[in-house]
Amino acid sequence: MSRVTRITVRAVAGIAGLGLGISLITGCAAASGLLTTSPGETDAAPASTGALTESTTPSPPSGPDMQTIDGHTFSAIGPGDCATNAMIAIDREGPGKLLGELTDMGASEYASGPVGYDEKGKIETYTVQPGDALAAIGERFCIDYITVGVYNHRMPPGKTIQPGDILVLRPDPTATWSPDDGYAPPAP
Repeated sequence: MSRVTRITVRAVAGIAGLGLGISLITGCAAASGLLTTSPGETDAAPASTGALTESTTPSPPSGPDMQTIDGHTFSAIGPGDCATNAMIAIDREGPGKLLGELTDMGASEYASGPVGYDEKGKIETYTVQPGDALAAIGERFCIDYITVGVYNHRMPPGKTIQPGDILVLRPDPTATWSPDDGYAPPAP
């Protein structure tokens, strides 16, 4: 399978995953009372499907291809040729946290920009270049590109990356993140 085909397949799968993530967040908000309904509306399950009960809890995915870090379970197999995978865990109105470790697989046609490092020499940011694709950036750094896009306010479609954007790959655990924040690159 060609690199472009792999990136396209991952992008489509990622968009589907983003839809699932949004529906999970919406479901959590509804369960906590953050969402309201109009008079006459109900969010009860149709009679034909049976109502969910408090004891109905989905099992977290498991197996040799999955990893659990700080209570978050996700793929242990990274994109492309990556042996491992990382992702950004995002708490609404709280700090983001890198789960796993970033690995720079080297520049590619769609991820050729410079890398920013923290004071310990660990990958921290990536500067977007013309022609870059978020999926390819994820593949370059062995990180789930959906969480990179969401954390950097570059998801859903319509909020695309632009040349010159500085994407945070390793969130500052002391910085608060909000889904309502506008995109602002980190200070140099």
